[in-house]
Amino acid sequence: MRTTTKSAVLSLVMGVIVTVFAMGLGYLIATEGNSADLTYRSLDYDVQVEDNGDLRITETVDIKLDKREDSDDNVKPWRQLYQTYQLKSSNLTNISDISVKNLSTGREYTEIAPQNPSEIGAGEWNARYANHWYIADVTYGTTDPDPYVPQVDGLDPDGSDERTVEIGWNIPVTEKASSMRFEIGMTWHGVSTAYNDVTKFQWEPFGEKNQTPIGVVHATVRFPAGTPEDGSWAWLHYTGNSTTKRIDDGLEFTAYNVPAGEFLDLVVMVDSSRTVGVERRGTGDAKQLTLDDEARQEREWHERQQRRAIIQLVIWIVIAVCGAALCVAAVISAARSIKTARYTGPIEYWREPPAMSPGAAAKLYSVLTGKGGDLKNRQMAATVMSLVTKGAIAIYPGKAETYRGIDMSRVDSAVLAGMLAQQTAEGKKIGKMSTVVIKPRALAPHHEELNLCESEERMLHLLTEACTRLHSPVFDLKQMSDAFKKWTDGHKEVDKFTTACERELDELHATRSVGVAARTCGIFAMLLGVFSAMFFLIVNSNLALALCISAPMTIIGSAALVMSRTTGITDEGQEYAGQVQGLVRYLEDFSEFSDRGVLDVTLWGRYLVYATAFGISKKAMEQLHAAYPQIADAAWLDDHASGSSSLLYWSTRPSTIIGASGSGFVGGAIGGFSGGFGDLGTQLSSGFAAVSSTITAAAPSSSSGGSFGGGGFGGSGGGSFGGR
Repeated sequence: MRTTTKSAVLSLVMGVIVTVFAMGLGYLIATEGNSADLTYRSLDYDVQVEDNGDLRITETVDIKLDKREDSDDNVKPWRQLYQTYQLKSSNLTNISDISVKNLSTGREYTEIAPQNPSEIGAGEWNARYANHWYIADVTYGTTDPDPYVPQVDGLDPDGSDERTVEIGWNIPVTEKASSMRFEIGMTWHGVSTAYNDVTKFQWEPFGEKNQTPIGVVHATVRFPAGTPEDGSWAWLHYTGNSTTKRIDDGLEFTAYNVPAGEFLDLVVMVDSSRTVGVERRGTGDAKQLTLDDEARQEREWHERQQRRAIIQLVIWIVIAVCGAALCVAAVISAARSIKTARYTGPIEYWREPPAMSPGAAAKLYSVLTGKGGDLKNRQMAATVMSLVTKGAIAIYPGKAETYRGIDMSRVDSAVLAGMLAQQTAEGKKIGKMSTVVIKPRALAPHHEELNLCESEERMLHLLTEACTRLHSPVFDLKQMSDAFKKWTDGHKEVDKFTTACERELDELHATRSVGVAARTCGIFAMLLGVFSAMFFLIVNSNLALALCISAPMTIIGSAALVMSRTTGITDEGQEYAGQVQGLVRYLEDFSEFSDRGVLDVTLWGRYLVYATAFGISKKAMEQLHAAYPQIADAAWLDDHASGSSSLLYWSTRPSTIIGASGSGFVGGAIGGFSGGFGDLGTQLSSGFAAVSSTITAAAPSSSSGGSFGGGGFGGSGGGSFGGR
């Protein structure tokens, strides 16, 4: 249960991390496409249609200026803000009555001749040019603009001329500003055309040439006084998200998230009786033609929108259905793999060593528990301990130098323990290191009498390699690790050992591969979640879809990936799984059994081998001590458990040497062995982890593994905004 909970938490964390990364990347890509040093946070228009068809426009703009740099990475401050408009005889002949006010400071700007700011120093600019507005003719460029005089430079409404004008205002030298608010007033002349039945104009406050993104555009357009609702018509052309609303004397509209290069225009018709003195006159009637044309555009736009919506909806549904199918398949397969990896037989306790090698038992236990992070270390340590029980080697506490001058091939364990007890200085160190002694018969070319399995032979080969390199059959684990530092082929021998453990388990036909569908579907669900999140954010700018579709897909996919098992138990393997799981339960509950009888030192030696393979050696020793308190007595151990191949002896005897304040093989005793009881299996696992790491490090690097959006047909103005 604990393992499942950890896997669930891990999968949730991993899914959230991947989702946040994907959505963050999508957001960055989406925003990068619309990034600009200058942006309009909001743009509000108050427009009055005059009786003669001219437009009196008052706009309030909130501008954000980001820090910018030139080609030499020097800060390039802002000095000038501007709006550019296209004058045409057909729809905008002049702009006059200009005013600019800095709403952030309350200062009214006054007119000044146009000036290129790049030629003037900061001090002179602030003193002479800042806090003024200008209007310039920039038809032939902005480097050296010509003055524009509205009183004499306006266009003939019956002509065919064009001119580009720039209305700008000079600000004090500014590196950056989160908000600067200005009010700009102006009158647009020659906007409307009077026909027999209606007066009509098309106002375009900004066109496709505008490169300044706008957060929100809001406009209130008021018709000539007394214009009834049934005597006025209006159509907003904008392809983005917008709303429109009729008010008593006109209309309001709002457009959201206007990107650079997007246009917006408003077509308005009022009954011709409501206007007088319009500069430009058209021939005949225009009302029905306009109504028909706008209806056609609206119909075509709705058709395009419908097709786009259907395609978009189909894409969303396909992504959601595919994601759901992948997630369901991944979850079902993961659940089946978890179930397949469980023991479902009748065995509750097993009192004999399993019918398999320690290395195979360690692997099978990892399959049952789903925990395999320290598998190789447990396999190596348990196999070494198995070599002890089979008389191939012996293991003693402390460093090898402690036993210098002693013939370790025929030493009496009880005598050796007494000697260690006399060495007070050494006694405190024996729990920190283990010494391996390879017995003569294990060094013989043929040692069939040891009855070793393949993995034990491979481990013995590793130990004899250390013996050869150190020129001694007696060495501690630190010496072994040092000896292997330059052994470039050592990783191959470790691989042969782990392969032997796997082969021994395979020969039992106890396991099979499972969870392939969970891993495959989980990976594809995660990939679909990541790419769909980026698609929703970049293409659709829709965070809600990314959160509702992509995020669950990614999290569920990662959950299936993390929680699924790669190996399951076969029907034939249920018997072996029962032996392993039953022995684990037996060792963990050993002290609770009343029929345990006299302590079997030899059997408990094998128990410790498998307890180490399962990673429960410390708990097993605690249970043993609780059941047989006499193992805390040095004399009893010397009399009953001091055989040369007794693992039990050297797993318990060191704590009687060090005492309750010491550390046994790896810690102090409970009672006499409290704290971290003398756990040889844990110490060997740790020690061989260091040896394995050293061998891996020595390997060569190559071996380590609202309206509607109509087409733009050129409204009056076609504004574009910017700054210098």
